[in-house]
Amino acid sequence: MLTIKEIRFLEHVKGLVNAAATMIEKNVKRYFIQAKFKRIMVKERSYPSIKWIYSGKTVYVIGEMTRPHWVTKLKLKWCPVRGIYVKYFKAPLDPSKVYKYLYVVDGKYCFDANLPCVGEGTRYTTNYMVAKNALTVS
Repeated sequence: MLTIKEIRFLEHVKGLVNAAATMIEKNVKRYFIQAKFKRIMVKERSYPSIKWIYSGKTVYVIGEMTRPHWVTKLKLKWCPVRGIYVKYFKAPLDPSKVYKYLYVVDGKYCFDANLPCVGEGTRYTTNYMVAKNALTVS
């Protein structure tokens, strides 16, 4: 039979073990998130990308970089690490060309006013990117 003092000691040890396990779990999660973020940053530097930083359930991009132009919608993938939608273009884009595009968010066409735009103030306002600057489009 254990004494009250021994029971309290075991409860204290159990609490320490639980605290240590929680701390290890947090560090392991942090390690994997950092590793995933590093892979994302390598991708960011390697490929042109388009990002949607606002809300929405489904986000597509349509424009001059799709085949056929302005018909095919390219789906942006949700990045849980950064909390944004992203589309990477692995096929080479012509660095001398300006690519106009629109977002299709939850079925509605829209543009990001915080990114470079063409036709501002008109019904046909679109975003644009130049492939050489595409790595800096956010």
